[in-house]
Amino acid sequence: MAAKPVAKPFENDYGDFSQFKKGKAVNQTLGEYVYLQYLLVSGIYMLEPWEQKLFNWILIFAATTFGAIIAFFVV
Repeated sequence: MAAKPVAKPFENDYGDFSQFKKGKAVNQTLGEYVYLQYLLVSGIYMLEPWEQKLFNWILIFAATTFGAIIAFFVV
């Protein structure tokens, strides 16, 4: 009966991952964390930089317009 080969640590079907070193944890500011979450949740991290700027501009314009309309009619 053949012995079952013993897997190295961090080895799976895709290969041996023990050659990769773990990176140091990077300290983030609250603003960086919130911006990263915004990119991930909205999915705009997949867009090109000019598309991100256009998307952000449209979003800010819509929010500002909405706020102005509320301020004009309610206040």
